Amino acid sequence: MRRSYRWMGCTALVLVMLPAGQAAATIVGSKHDMSSGGGQTVRSVTENEICVFCHTPHNASPSVPLWNRQMSTATYTPYTSSALNVTPGQPTGASKLCLSCHDGTIALGNVLNKTTDVSMTYKTMADIPGPQAGYIGIDLSDDHPISFKPQDSIDAGDTSIQLPGGTDAVKLDANGEMQCTSCHDAHEPGTGTSSPFLVMDDVDTGVGGQICLICHSVSGWALSVHEGDGTDYTRGSDTRTVAEWGCRICHDPHTADIHPTMLDEDTSADPDKWEDEEVCYNCHKSGGAASADIETEIGKSANHPLADYPNLLGSDADIHDVMEGRSPGTEHVECVDCHSPHQARSGTHSAPGNSASNVLEGVTGVSANYGSVGAWASPSFGTASPVTYEYEVCFRCHSTDSSMFAGLAKGRVDIQFNPDNRSHHAVIEQGENQSGSIANNYVIPFMPSSTVYCSDCHGSNSTTGPAGPHGSTNSYIMAGSSESTTNVCFKCHKASIYRDGGAGSRVDHPLNTGHTDDDMSGSNQGNAWGIWCMNCHGGGEAGGIHGTNAGLGPDGGTSPLGDHFMNGAAITGFTEGSWASAKKDIVSIECWSKGTADSVTSCDQGHSGRSVDPNFNY
Repeated sequence: MRRSYRWMGCTALVLVMLPAGQAAATIVGSKHDMSSGGGQTVRSVTENEICVFCHTPHNASPSVPLWNRQMSTATYTPYTSSALNVTPGQPTGASKLCLSCHDGTIALGNVLNKTTDVSMTYKTMADIPGPQAGYIGIDLSDDHPISFKPQDSIDAGDTSIQLPGGTDAVKLDANGEMQCTSCHDAHEPGTGTSSPFLVMDDVDTGVGGQICLICHSVSGWALSVHEGDGTDYTRGSDTRTVAEWGCRICHDPHTADIHPTMLDEDTSADPDKWEDEEVCYNCHKSGGAASADIETEIGKSANHPLADYPNLLGSDADIHDVMEGRSPGTEHVECVDCHSPHQARSGTHSAPGNSASNVLEGVTGVSANYGSVGAWASPSFGTASPVTYEYEVCFRCHSTDSSMFAGLAKGRVDIQFNPDNRSHHAVIEQGENQSGSIANNYVIPFMPSSTVYCSDCHGSNSTTGPAGPHGSTNSYIMAGSSESTTNVCFKCHKASIYRDGGAGSRVDHPLNTGHTDDDMSGSNQGNAWGIWCMNCHGGGEAGGIHGTNAGLGPDGGTSPLGDHFMNGAAITGFTEGSWASAKKDIVSIECWSKGTADSVTSCDQGHSGRSVDPNFNY
């Protein structure tokens, strides 16, 4: 008779608490069924009642609903992030009830209506061996924030948060606060994408993250490459498409690896560091779900040094801050400095041009205004949100708007690309020489009138590698070309004109055994850039190939060195000759070899050993 009464009482109690239409029996056999007959790893050794571990009809605590547990007296570490305009305090309301088991500080069998603790297979959640999804602990900094009012964050200017509607499954409590029960229903374990104990199915028409999008307004997500990716991705024993995983392909609402952004790193990551790139490497690695293997590219000898800037747990080391301005104030580089994972779309740039491609969608960068045409001036800067041109992403760090590389050549690329320089690669505006007579000197589709991307020259040494300046075996992340794995110049400038030495060649010596673009080790040809062309063009200083305003060389000549990028490594001066033997002879040129990349004071003349001071007039 007692057994019959237990089931009747428990059923009546649970039916009061559950939403209409949700079956009370669903808790039976779930992880919240800790009775001796529940079949769970965490269970009672002696107690066969189900509801008693949370509820009692008599002698309950003042907390509703008829709570049968003590409240923890622990002091919790709340979640904090620069992206949240409010600071959550200690847990309140229903979250305190959940934490009376899930923080691991109170025995699971410690219930109010028993004089002694119920005997359990494990005393507390903290005692269960191995990683447990249900063990939250008292450090809540790695969990979705609770016990705060989203309206307060909205009132403080947060446009990325919205309140759930009256018909939404996600609910705030009576005080307007976000609690564990906003997203979780302790009596409905769910199956498939509605687990674990969620108030709704997280997937709709093959797209995950539905429960998150009730409160989070994510600009551009519906068109992003991640939102619609049908590639399978396996986490643990669960395989879904990237689209079905939704937000959880990167984020973890509980025990996240990187706390402020609630991100999950790749399983190979150092557990003692926060490393943003390791989140991307979950997919963007050899054999990963993404087609672009970025991890391998970053591992090459020249790269954007993502791994150089981890956040050592408990330190003030720098990682990307989601709220940082257009130019990072401290030196670091992470994937999200150049890409918006919520807005990036499929498709890299198509040459020629300089417009930002789909993979840069939604990124904030730095715009540059160079003033009146023909009047050389340092640029003024503005915020490009989002970027229109690819170089505006690069200018976040590689410009005088940023203090990251102050005093270094790589920190003043905006000066080097100034459209009013005597020569400049056409990253910002068309180049200086628009003569139709040189159209045949370019590799299609490039022409004299073309603009170009930074990533046309900086990228993988492999022509089949992922697009973008991630990494290369060539110095300075220089890309290769179909003509040469080391000489990127031949991506735009025809090798038959500028290298091979045949009829119509612009040089009177081909790159033969004495001058080869793939072997810079021979005499009279080596330079710090590893590109033979830069013995004569743009090699006189770090970034000289971007643009130059150099005047006359120290040995005179009739034209400024900058007129034809003749700030080589190095050129003493030059005089244009006349056409002869189908070749344009340049006289009074000396080949120089540069010793150290950032040194512009010691250029050794290749043929005579004579030294001069290079000429740069910015």
